[in-house]
Amino acid sequence: MTATEQAWGELERLLGHRLSIGPQGRLTALPPDPATAGEVMAIAARSRLTVLPTGRGARAHWGNPVTRADLEIASSGLERVTDYSPDDMVVSVQAGVSLADLNGLLSKHNQVLPLDLPFPAATTIGGLIAAAPLGLSRSGYGQVRDWLIGVDVIAADGVAVKGGSRVVKNVAGYDLCKLYAGSLGTLGQIVGATFKVRPRWETSVLVRAEVPSTDRIEDLLAAWQVTTLSPAIAVVELSKAGATFWLGFDGPAETVQWQSSVARTVLTDLGGQEATIDSAAVTRADLAQRLAGRVGAVTVLRASVLPSDILTYWHQADEMLAEKGVEVTSIAQIHHGTMWLSLTSETSPNWASLVSGLREKARSLGGNLVVERIPDEVAPVVDSFGLDAASLTLMKRLKRGLDPDDRLAPGRMWRES
Repeated sequence: MTATEQAWGELERLLGHRLSIGPQGRLTALPPDPATAGEVMAIAARSRLTVLPTGRGARAHWGNPVTRADLEIASSGLERVTDYSPDDMVVSVQAGVSLADLNGLLSKHNQVLPLDLPFPAATTIGGLIAAAPLGLSRSGYGQVRDWLIGVDVIAADGVAVKGGSRVVKNVAGYDLCKLYAGSLGTLGQIVGATFKVRPRWETSVLVRAEVPSTDRIEDLLAAWQVTTLSPAIAVVELSKAGATFWLGFDGPAETVQWQSSVARTVLTDLGGQEATIDSAAVTRADLAQRLAGRVGAVTVLRASVLPSDILTYWHQADEMLAEKGVEVTSIAQIHHGTMWLSLTSETSPNWASLVSGLREKARSLGGNLVVERIPDEVAPVVDSFGLDAASLTLMKRLKRGLDPDDRLAPGRMWRES
């Protein structure tokens, strides 16, 4: 009997109907609770099976393609809210709860986890932490890890690991919450998490202005990088036709009214067509969706440069891609220099070469570039992260320490030679 056959027998006895064969021929385990997830991982460790933790698939395409996976461990069965104290503004949930469902619960108490991400219904809490995507309202509310205060993980050997606590301020030991944020399933199976949350704002508006002139775009970018206003959302959409600035304000009605009025005046005075104010929540959700790339884009890249270099990088990317017959649009976070480039082409360009060229241009400005979406046929030959030598060495040391046999999502963080 092979190790895989032995593992199948053990898993079948443990899980029953919660064990199946997925569309790619992998064993798929659906543990109903964290303890069972630990037993599944322990069986995989004894049988030396490679493991791929999965959620609802919102960002399953992120990272490099895994080189092998004998067993998928899905979080779909872990959907309990384990603790919620509205007065303390702290909530603990299992990894299979979706961000949309979590915010639905919080809204009943006028609270929110303010991340404004694409695909909230398909984003599980485990996937939220593992991928650590950047939200639309990053200017006002930061990143996933800024709200994460506790994490429950099943290590590669099946041992349960807890990091952080339900107390917002704690200084005991290493910050495992930040360690697992963005790990893409390579360091352990996330089975639960604890977040601090905040009261939902009284009112929310978006200020929008079209800016056709390149000179005016640069002036506005400079103005909003040093603004004394406090926008929760500060993004700009860039295309050959010009730019659209979006500024979002949340808070008490009087404060939001004043800030949005000042923002509208500044946008108009610095060359934008008359700015409009939109209070519709659907506009905010649609804008968040654009962080996943324009509809129809075959390749989506995320570049990080200095905020002052947003326009410089955009022009460099547009010029390089135009020579290859590739159309590009972008949405950028003004205060952070993070840009999503959506690429479309009627031909079949050398995507690997284009990614390499765009990455080099970002590095020449002190930044980097990450692949978020690319055609399946070229994904195996494109390095999604392009880690430099120092970062790669550190990542490999960390991986050896937590997953010495390289059984968890092998190949996802770097391409194996």
